[in-house]
Formats: sequence, structure tokens, C-alpha cells
Amino acid sequence: MLKIRCYLILLLGCTVVSAAATLDDMQKLNTAYPVGSMILCQKKDASTTTRIYGRVLSRDKDTTRYQITMKTFHVNETNPILIAKYQQREVLEENEQVVYRLPETLSVSMPAHPDKEKELRQFFLNQIKPEGISEEYGKFEMRGPSSYLIHTADGLVLFCKKETRV
Repeated sequence: MLKIRCYLILLLGCTVVSAAATLDDMQKLNTAYPVGSMILCQKKDASTTTRIYGRVLSRDKDTTRYQITMKTFHVNETNPILIAKYQQREVLEENEQVVYRLPETLSVSMPAHPDKEKELRQFFLNQIKPEGISEEYGKFEMRGPSSYLIHTADGLVLFCKKETRV
């Protein structure tokens, strides 16, 4: 009977929802991404797709530094409408991680509207909080040793996995 249930679950495309992540889960996830590895997170809404690439630059215990490249595309297009690059530091704490975006590393590109880049960069800089952004582990859902979901405040879900093509 178990084989039939598993077959039906796979056939129907249902998934078992995992419990919210814990500090231990987050630490295990960090070990799946050694220095030099790349994470790809992606989310889609009705009009855009956003891909966020994070290369692990360094790690010291529960603190990790990333080089982030975020690209936003119109749905079904291959040329990005926005590219933002910056570094961030993530610190794992007991019930949350705190993300510090490093403003001095921020660059923004809008290939179709280069005249808007300075204004957009300032917009991004205004969003950076010196005290960091707290992300409770409850918004993370582990899917495997190196894949996970992030449930965002806007109701969208980012699917994240190890990127093997760099």
C-alpha cells in the first residue's frame, strides 16, 4: 500500500510540507555551501522573474559573507531589466538570521534605462538597514540537503538550490 501512495503522490505532484527550519537546519545548510559555491534563488510573479545568485566568499562559524547578483527579467524574456550587485553578511542566531547588506558594494544596472541607474541605486541604498534585517527561521522550509524555500512577506516563494553552472 505504501508504494501505491508514494506513486500517487509523485504522479499528482503533491509534496509533503516540511516544518520550519531551526538553527541546526540552517547550520547544516551552511555546510552544504562551502566557500566558493553558488546558491541560486528564484521567484516569479505575474510579470517578472527574479534570480538571485549568491557566491559564498567566506565563512567563520555562523557568519557567512556572500557576493550577491540579483537579476530581474520580464516573464519569457532573456535580457534582464535590472541587475543589482552587492555583498552581504549573514549571521545565524538562535531563532533567526540577521542579514547585513554592505552599501559600499552596491552597484545597479538598468540596460534599457541607464539614465535611471543613479536614482535606483539611491532607492536601494535607502532600503538598507544598518542594524540588519532579521529573518526568522520560520520562513525557511528545507527541501533537501542543499535546497530550500523562502516564504516572503509579499506571499511569494523563493526556491533556492545549489547552482552547479557558474
